[in-house]
Amino acid sequence: MKGKKAQVTLFIILGIVVLAGTATLIYMRQTTEKAELSPQVAETEEARYEGEMEIRNFVDSCLKSVTYHGLEIQRLQGGYIEIPSNKDTLTIKEKIENQQVKEVNRRKSVEIDPSGPGNKAPFWVTRYNLDIPSKEFMERELENYVSKELDECVGDFDQFTNKGFQIEKGRVKTEASFAQSTWVMTNFPLTVSINDITYQINDFNLETPINMGLIYEIASSLSYNENEHAYLEHFTLDLVDKYQWVPGSQKTGSTTLPPKRKTDTSFDCSQTTWNIDEVRTDLMENYHINFKYLKIGNTNFEREIRTEPMQQGVFDSYIYNLLPQAQPSIKTEFIYDLDWFFNLDMLPKSGSQLRPERTTLVGVPMLPRLCTFKYRFNYFYDFPVLLKITDDKSAKINIISNTIDKEGGYEFHIPLWINVCGNQKRECTGRADSFAVSDDMQETDFCEDTQRLSGNIKINVKDETLPLGEVDIHYIGASTMQNCFIGRTLEDGLFTTKLPFCEGCQIELHKQGYPSKRLRFDVLDYRNKEVTFQMDPFVNLTVNVKLIHMPTFIKNWYETDHFGNADKMIKLAGEYGFDTSILVPSVSELKSNKPLMAALRGEIDTNPTYNDKVIIKGEGINEFLYIYPDPDDAKLSLAQGTYEVGLSATGNVDIEETDYGYGGVVDAHKGPFALSPETEYTWDTGNLRGKYSVTFFVPVQHTSIEMNPTNWKIIDDGIMQDGVMKAELLYESNSMHGAYGAVVGCGNYTFSKIDGRNNIDLSDGICRKRFEVDIAKPEYLKYMRPELN
Repeated sequence: MKGKKAQVTLFIILGIVVLAGTATLIYMRQTTEKAELSPQVAETEEARYEGEMEIRNFVDSCLKSVTYHGLEIQRLQGGYIEIPSNKDTLTIKEKIENQQVKEVNRRKSVEIDPSGPGNKAPFWVTRYNLDIPSKEFMERELENYVSKELDECVGDFDQFTNKGFQIEKGRVKTEASFAQSTWVMTNFPLTVSINDITYQINDFNLETPINMGLIYEIASSLSYNENEHAYLEHFTLDLVDKYQWVPGSQKTGSTTLPPKRKTDTSFDCSQTTWNIDEVRTDLMENYHINFKYLKIGNTNFEREIRTEPMQQGVFDSYIYNLLPQAQPSIKTEFIYDLDWFFNLDMLPKSGSQLRPERTTLVGVPMLPRLCTFKYRFNYFYDFPVLLKITDDKSAKINIISNTIDKEGGYEFHIPLWINVCGNQKRECTGRADSFAVSDDMQETDFCEDTQRLSGNIKINVKDETLPLGEVDIHYIGASTMQNCFIGRTLEDGLFTTKLPFCEGCQIELHKQGYPSKRLRFDVLDYRNKEVTFQMDPFVNLTVNVKLIHMPTFIKNWYETDHFGNADKMIKLAGEYGFDTSILVPSVSELKSNKPLMAALRGEIDTNPTYNDKVIIKGEGINEFLYIYPDPDDAKLSLAQGTYEVGLSATGNVDIEETDYGYGGVVDAHKGPFALSPETEYTWDTGNLRGKYSVTFFVPVQHTSIEMNPTNWKIIDDGIMQDGVMKAELLYESNSMHGAYGAVVGCGNYTFSKIDGRNNIDLSDGICRKRFEVDIAKPEYLKYMRPELN
């Protein structure tokens, strides 16, 4: 019995121990879960000296404080801590948390100030360009801030020197890393002496669970997409269409904006007009209310649900799929504040009044006077929008308590500048002068039947030799008040009418699928006349693009006597792997050999790995903007005629930080960068009938492959200068030595290197020859004009 009692006692004791351990574990876990997340500080060795742990804790506290302030300043100022004076900025006032960046005695910090003016943040997309700070730049901003402020925060360690400690400070060096967490690693050498003992404290590290790497990736991607594809301009112009006034209706809160393209008729000739200041107010309120419906696909957002299918389709169309991968922790929000600027102009206008063009038709049997109104308004506006990106998995900083809230959400601010010019998205291909008509000017009776005093005017419209029916005919006078719709051609392409007397007037033709056609047509007598028009249709062409590697082009152009020496061209052909035995030794025959000329002029494809893009702009019979490659392989509509063409290529690059010595250090750059100077020329398309595709050629000095990586010195030495290719070519050979090692001759010279002439760094020497080459624009354009097939 005694043994059994002992066993029972042992089991009771074990049970109590297990129960106590379990209770302790549960208590510790609950305590840990309820406790606020503190920054993870790198583990240090146990304190070995007097005051060591207290000094380390003091510096850690300062490091945490200045890091939090630095991250909050960057959050509020679009990634910047020190904003360069040349940056366009937007002042953003936090109306809930009232955080304000303040600078006192050249020290910056974040304070709570409801009466503060707001925080300036540079635009990542400016009115005309892309201006994204690199992630490396943002890391250096935080590094510099932490190093400076940490030294100021610890001061002279007064609380320790008063206790007999002697502390000698070294220079603070900080490294910051933006990844899934934000790491700040600081080397701060401290030499501590107390009671004849001296010891060192050096490194202080802090991890803050803010995924700045992901936030930066999303912010830069949405900014780049805005600059490339103008999705914000598309959204705002779509709202203009949704809220435009509809002919025959009253102006209301839901349909109040002047239409971009509408036509109305009435017998009482009443018209609808607007005041431009009222339109500005309506647009500002419209965008202030409706930007909340703009969503970014693959992020965390609540879909708008409507019971009516058409309404549902509208809201779903405002979900823009701009991110390739799902980002469930990311929320995006676009905001326009009524306190921000909004620049607006509209054409045509009379003073501050917007009114349509009017034509009047009289003399039709059984009908009274009929008025036609053309509402053709072009919007010119620019204004800012704030993009807020929140990562719900990142910590929120409480600047007052100097703590963080786990997964409280880190919200980053980026201003973007919206720019619409004449209803064009981020493009202004020649803004018209403000069209003004005197307010007291009355409409004339130019188009009335009583004014049509000419003889019979026979208008004949053809497409090549075939008659062209259903062509709208207008007679354009000296002012917009003299703009008459005359009629429409029949199936035989003919229309006969009488016209008012006019000197300097024009006949204008319109037909779907054809560019408009104009011809001056004076009517000064009563005689019958006939005029014939030839109209050529738009042609939809598949677009191809080839890059021309300028160093290859210049070298081969020089070595073949400007592509004019057949023997030298055949020699180069062999070097490029062509079977020279089948080549005809004739310059004209060699130039007609497309594969050979493609090799000699340095043709290469764009590189999708580095997101190469080519922007093609054209102004002429019609205007176009095409970004290659187009994800939908869209066609380019062109009409026969002359165009002013502009080409530019971009790609993602990796430009390393470059030390210019006394010239200073230029920061690194990763991301989109111009691969070419903008190339402009006049292009006469010729006859487009029977053509199916067009190939554009873009000269580049460096390909994206060559610029991953590169440095600024190489880029600065440009070949293209003011539209002229200016280069220096270096040829070298092996030297031949005689007695006592003296150079007595040189072997065959071969091409060694090509450079620009901004920085002259190639020179003649023993068995080295340098040649300067200039190729004028008309000369190289002969090999780079668009090709139609």
